[in-house]
Amino acid sequence: MLENRFPNIKVLESGVKQLKSEEHCIFTEDGSQHVYKKLCLCAGAKPKLICEGNPYVLGIRDTDSAQEFQKQLTKAKRIMIIGNGGIALELVYEIEGCEVIWAIKDKAIGNTFFDVGAAEFLTSKLISEKPETKIAHKRTRYTTEGKKKEARTKVNADNVGSALGPDWHEGLSLKGTKEFSRKIHIETMCEVKKIYLQEEFRILKKKSCIFPRDHHNESIKSDKGKIYNHLF
Repeated sequence: MLENRFPNIKVLESGVKQLKSEEHCIFTEDGSQHVYKKLCLCAGAKPKLICEGNPYVLGIRDTDSAQEFQKQLTKAKRIMIIGNGGIALELVYEIEGCEVIWAIKDKAIGNTFFDVGAAEFLTSKLISEKPETKIAHKRTRYTTEGKKKEARTKVNADNVGSALGPDWHEGLSLKGTKEFSRKIHIETMCEVKKIYLQEEFRILKKKSCIFPRDHHNESIKSDKGKIYNHLF
């Protein structure tokens, strides 16, 4: 489609085998050789997970991982969101029917995007009910094609898909097993020290903190050694 619309574009479906920057030349896995004047590398990024190999730790970067998160969320009573970036902000606001513990290393939410005053205002919006009528978008929106997704095999499980855009959560049902709208507890100025699996948690006889019931929407500074139990 791109080649038909733009005659100056040529699409090659092949991985890059070798790059010779001094000769301005690229060798692809199909055996071809391509000379260039300027080169733009768009390899994407892979999230650095806080715990590799843990089935309960999921990094959201692309459309596939977002759909996997939706699948896991349907069975969850409580989740923990780590990070203070754009995706974390949207997740905390959009998730319903599930207790959310949001852990950030900063004093206020969204410090990359706005100041403390704006953060306090937006925190109050997390407490209030979500508006039933969605605000109309006036910008250009992009969606994925409605084709049946191929099942991920061990061969392509590590391959990353298309990066998430501003409307990535549109069409996803981000709802847990509970009937309430939102319950959010924010832990500020903290980092994850260790993650336990359920069996390990029981053997070590660790004690989990109870989700704050009376002030579940207040942002507090984390105490040292606080442990929360995720209810999947």
